[in-house]
Amino acid sequence: MQNSGTFTRFAIVGVTVAALYIGLYIAFLGAGLPQFFANGAAFILAIVVQYVGQAGFTFKAELKDGSQIQRFGTMIGLGLITSALVTGAIGPWLNLSDWLSAAVVTIILPLQNYLIMTRWVFKSSTPKTGASTVKHVYNDTFFDYIDSGARSSAQNLIGILSQSLSPSSVLDLGCGRGVWLDEWQRAGAQDVLGVDGDYVNRDELAISQDSFYAGDLTKPLYFKRRFDLAQSLEVGEHLPTSASEALVDSLTQASDRILFSAAVVGQGGEFHVNEQPLSFWQEMFEERGYRAYDCLRPHMKNNRDVEPWYRYNAVFYANEAGQRNLPASIRAHQVREGQSLQNAGDLMWCVRRNIVAQLPQNTVTRIAQARAFMLATRARRGVEFRG
Repeated sequence: MQNSGTFTRFAIVGVTVAALYIGLYIAFLGAGLPQFFANGAAFILAIVVQYVGQAGFTFKAELKDGSQIQRFGTMIGLGLITSALVTGAIGPWLNLSDWLSAAVVTIILPLQNYLIMTRWVFKSSTPKTGASTVKHVYNDTFFDYIDSGARSSAQNLIGILSQSLSPSSVLDLGCGRGVWLDEWQRAGAQDVLGVDGDYVNRDELAISQDSFYAGDLTKPLYFKRRFDLAQSLEVGEHLPTSASEALVDSLTQASDRILFSAAVVGQGGEFHVNEQPLSFWQEMFEERGYRAYDCLRPHMKNNRDVEPWYRYNAVFYANEAGQRNLPASIRAHQVREGQSLQNAGDLMWCVRRNIVAQLPQNTVTRIAQARAFMLATRARRGVEFRG
């Protein structure tokens, strides 16, 4: 059976590594190394051999997978914590002798490591053939969730940007129900156009149906006119990586000034198939003559009324024509040539990103869907109660 074969290979590697550690430790002591350094060197070498053996022999996994190596390192850290708890706290509390506490550790740690390896460290993030996958559909629940945070975020961000730009026409690629465009209209924009998939329920639009266009964002879109501002907010991560250029082309063909944000690696969400660092998009805009202005994030970093993905990802871009007459409040934040935009976020946001980045995509999507359903339901109930 496959599971018994995997466990047998796991045990073989484990016994081999344990013997190697003892042999190296004794050898290093014999070579005159102090006990601390002998133990440390033997431990590190044993861990390296353990990773190579478990990855290549036991689980037949790719050795150079960076995220896999990080997960393996986390597992080792958890093992050290378990060992310290048993020998330093639980053992003395139960009045166990030192040798008995150590024996308990030798039983617990292999079982703990095997479970973590099979269910996390070496678990492929790519769905197996025939495995169930989440269907890529953006339904009303998804947009209920997006709208719940978009309205407040739009009001705050537009409040900052409209003071400097006051665009009379705005294009939004990936507009959803058009909540952002509705807020732009409230800020004075007279002409708005939203583009998204045909799955958007027209009866739920926050803008007039005449201001909505069903289009395929994976292909370049060309309009017969230019807009004062074109935006695409938290959309790029939902498109295949191969469609990234098309999205940027559509934006730059439409306006000299662009407001853009897209999910960074580890942000997590429904069907995030193209999470990228901010510099990924910055380089594409620069290739088309658009410079980055980091004029929004400093004003929003502590504003909890703005969703974190807008707060930490929103960047303003402008080409030579768009740079004319820009106010000093924006020009002062031009990103220097050759300088890359850095991902942002407070400590908790950064920790969250690092954890989410290790999870399989389907798992992240299902978690996001459950959270979206909960928040969307709460938002709908709030509307019904107020009504």
